[in-house]
Amino acid sequence: MRRVQALRRRDLVTSAFGCMGLSRKRCGALLSSAMKRPAAAATGYFRRNRKGIAPVQKRLNDIWSEYGPDRLGSAGRVMLYTAQSVSLVLLTAVSLSADPVTIDYDPSVHRITLTIADDLLPYTDDLPAWLSAGTDEHTYSAILPKIDANTMGRGAAQSGSFVYGLLDWLPASAGVETVRLRVPAPYTGIVTGELVSDGLEEETLYTATFRLSSDPRHTAVFFGPYEISERSLKLASKTVSVRTYFTPRDAALSDAYLDATTEYLREYSDRIGVYALDSYAVVSAPLPVGLAFEGMTYVSENILGHSYMLGRSLAHEVLHSWWGSGVGIDYETGNWAEGLTTYMADYESAERRGADAARSMRRSWLAALTSLPADRDEPLRAFRSSSFNKQQSIGYGKAAMVFHSLRQSLGSPIFDAAVRAFWAENQGQDASWEDVQIAFETASNRDLSHIFAQWLDRPGLPQLSLDTVEMRKLDQGYFLTLTILRDGDYIIETPVVIETQGETIKRRVLINEDSETYSFLLKDAPLAVSLDPGFHSLRHLHESETPVTIGDVLRAGTRVYWSTHENRQDAQAFLAGFLGPAQVPDRVTNDMFPDDATVIAIGTPDHIQSIRQRHFTSDLPQIARDGGLRVWVEKDDMGRIWQFVSSESGTQSIGSHLETLRYYGNQSYMVPNPKGRATSGRWPAVTPTVKIAKN
Repeated sequence: MRRVQALRRRDLVTSAFGCMGLSRKRCGALLSSAMKRPAAAATGYFRRNRKGIAPVQKRLNDIWSEYGPDRLGSAGRVMLYTAQSVSLVLLTAVSLSADPVTIDYDPSVHRITLTIADDLLPYTDDLPAWLSAGTDEHTYSAILPKIDANTMGRGAAQSGSFVYGLLDWLPASAGVETVRLRVPAPYTGIVTGELVSDGLEEETLYTATFRLSSDPRHTAVFFGPYEISERSLKLASKTVSVRTYFTPRDAALSDAYLDATTEYLREYSDRIGVYALDSYAVVSAPLPVGLAFEGMTYVSENILGHSYMLGRSLAHEVLHSWWGSGVGIDYETGNWAEGLTTYMADYESAERRGADAARSMRRSWLAALTSLPADRDEPLRAFRSSSFNKQQSIGYGKAAMVFHSLRQSLGSPIFDAAVRAFWAENQGQDASWEDVQIAFETASNRDLSHIFAQWLDRPGLPQLSLDTVEMRKLDQGYFLTLTILRDGDYIIETPVVIETQGETIKRRVLINEDSETYSFLLKDAPLAVSLDPGFHSLRHLHESETPVTIGDVLRAGTRVYWSTHENRQDAQAFLAGFLGPAQVPDRVTNDMFPDDATVIAIGTPDHIQSIRQRHFTSDLPQIARDGGLRVWVEKDDMGRIWQFVSSESGTQSIGSHLETLRYYGNQSYMVPNPKGRATSGRWPAVTPTVKIAKN
């Protein structure tokens, strides 16, 4: 017996047998065993022909009268094949129960069609208005709109099409477990969830079946001229199919993505617990997105080739298979998953690159929180999800710093134990911040209620500063006394760094009061003292620690833009892509800029120099002279933030060259490179330091 293919779906079995010299009865018994169906039903599929038989298809209803609905489902087919030199080769694909939903897609006109089973008809009253009834009560279809800047929820392009929430009209109680999709080759497709089977029918129709592991209302479907590459990953208790769905243009990237994805799945399975599904996919998107769905991630085709995507960005999306998918989010009580994912993927990726990269990421989180306008600040527990930077500094950055504070206070072994316990206890169900707290309190055997309450239930951050620093010479050594002021009623641990003539000393102090005094006995003369220069504490940063960034422009409450009259349309097109179509600010035609507004100035170098010299006394930064197109941010003499977009070749093409600008939110400048990665960086951040005079 030669097994050709075994499908994983519980109600669909495909097996192939080469029956060399076996009796019809024996072949039937073998097939029956594989199908787990009675032998009498199986033997009816055979045709003996020692010279071989031509391909034969018999629809299930042809043998319905012989075997009846108690043995075979209401839909399916039987296929018989033979091959030269083999007495009998049998390939059977028998559907033992019909798919409740079939999704067909016609890429020539971007038409999507749903065919639904009888038992789902009672729910069709809740179908979305964009789906129109077909020729009968079972079919509904729509032409997907062309993808543009206003695309929301569904859209189509030559390189791919998508529909989010395709089944959001179905309640969880509908019991939909599988969906089937069909699309003419060479197009393929994928549905969020777990791949059961896929293949070509008659070499022209791609079909696939997917198992939905969660509420059907979360289902999304994607089609495209995708080439599928696959790799098997062996984990402790299962084998996972890892795939890429890339267009021919990006197919050469598949090996790198398969390498990285399998490594992340293995790493997180070892650290947290085994990945829950049997498949995972990375899918090319015609949109400027990077999104995690159940069993897959959807990544913009425009950034697939960027090296950073294979690092922290892909790690982040893969880790959502644990935090947000494997363990769901109880949104009524807040979103903990983005912060934990950001900390364990993005931050730990930075740690592997070195201490400077990790410090830079912590500082960027704190800087974003420090610059957040008061009317947009809110408690972390109120965060639900992020939409184009809204609340992202809270839901991602602040939450990640909460987890960093826990690891700093409890230690890495306890932190890791809490994470594993949280997964084991909550896998397959929604979890809340309270569940997170329980896991960490259990692992540490400590009451952490004050930590979670102060960081989750209050907006804002405390500000810490050094007040007085005094040094006294002893017969042997030195006695150092320093006072720390706290603005904000928080209990907080923070590092103190003391530079001496012989060494650098790092101590953690606990601050409970608005003014706390600490003493240190030193063997060498102290030279300087600084408070948390590594940005480990959740605190409001000092001005010298917060060099302005592109992210400050994205977070600004009030924005205006400046350009010449001739360039205004190019400027508006750029701003629609950078800020969003609904966020294009008003244009100022003179020098009367509001004091509280962030200004975006767009033009040629001469235009930019002309407007800048009227508001700045400092010299033009060197970066403003590099490259043909450059973007940088500064504060003028009044403390107002400016973003300059300067193009040597005019403003006509700046939008297309700056499509990824918002991904540089933690940078102060960016110079695109048509042949590779952009040049970017941030102005230096300086932590206040108290120098100690010698007595």
